Amino acid sequence: MTVPTLNTPAAEDVVAEAVRQAWSDVLGEEPESAETSFFDVGGDSAAAAEMIKHLQERLGRSVRIQDVYRSPTQNGLITALLGDDAAVPAAHHTTGRTLVRFRNADTGRLWCLLPPLSGAVTRYGRMTRLLPLADAVWACETPAALSRQGMRAVADGLADALISEDVTNFDEIVLAGYSLGGVFAHEVAAALAARIGHHKVSALLIDPPSPEDPSLTQSIEDTLDVFVRFGWRITAQEPGAFIDAAGTIDFAAIAAAAAEVGTLRKNAGADKVEEAWQVYAANAKILTGYSPSGHPDDCRALLRIAREGETLQPAADETWTACEPNPVWAGIPGPDRCWAIPLKHSMLLEPPNDATVARWLIRAADLLAHDRKAKARSVSQ
Repeated sequence: MTVPTLNTPAAEDVVAEAVRQAWSDVLGEEPESAETSFFDVGGDSAAAAEMIKHLQERLGRSVRIQDVYRSPTQNGLITALLGDDAAVPAAHHTTGRTLVRFRNADTGRLWCLLPPLSGAVTRYGRMTRLLPLADAVWACETPAALSRQGMRAVADGLADALISEDVTNFDEIVLAGYSLGGVFAHEVAAALAARIGHHKVSALLIDPPSPEDPSLTQSIEDTLDVFVRFGWRITAQEPGAFIDAAGTIDFAAIAAAAAEVGTLRKNAGADKVEEAWQVYAANAKILTGYSPSGHPDDCRALLRIAREGETLQPAADETWTACEPNPVWAGIPGPDRCWAIPLKHSMLLEPPNDATVARWLIRAADLLAHDRKAKARSVSQ
């Protein structure tokens, strides 16, 4: 199956080229390694300030001097700029690629992050820096063409995309996702395991929704409301102003309003907003009629938010506590593989909560890997 991709420049490619060129302009040549420190090859405070100036000119936005000091290598600075809220101020900034490589490694553990409702894995920018540095971190976005075909097409298409990148070289593959991304992680893990076997595939679900969630079956007006208010942070105008009686959306007006509030660059056209809407609208419908099926040979773990009125008593060294999953997810993770956390859904990936979620991801992945190895040993004996 050929996986379609969007015909727009990848954000990471743009940032990587800007960093490479700015580094060369200031220091005269590229480093021997992408892990070479800027300050080990002649960089100082004056050179750092000069590089910031070059980066701002190339990227068309402000860049913080502390990013150079905290992440003084080319790879580190690229990751910092991709994960910076100033670089990606809204949820709908997609990279334009089906597969995004945040960090590479040849073997060991591969994290693959699946997208939330917006389809944009840029939402995970900071999260990627909170995962172990020795691990590879990739992500998959959902092209609208796949989403419009339904959940099965998404799962199969993204699994095929991963297979084409030789994921079998890794000892362990962890699919993880927030909100709708948790549903995608569950299904892509099943599709991937069916192709390469269950012995190395896990799925970690971060507060996945129920298909009966009313927020996923909204009218086009209500869906546009969320898209405008929360995706592009446009609050000065009523979302209804961007759609006429015939249901035609004025993407140029949304782009202009987004540029005004700073969530879209002023030189970006309406096509950028329209592309984001196509993915968002398709994903908003993808759970219609969906029911998650169990995969007893797969490894699953789930973290959900606390229900209204629910009292949580986490262990002394944890922020989360064991619990029952929401009914639709009952039996998907094992009864001892579901935890709850006393946070709001919308705040799970916001600092400092994202550090807590990252810690849960690492511990849950370690636990599932331990269980898998123990099961393999018992079978071999």
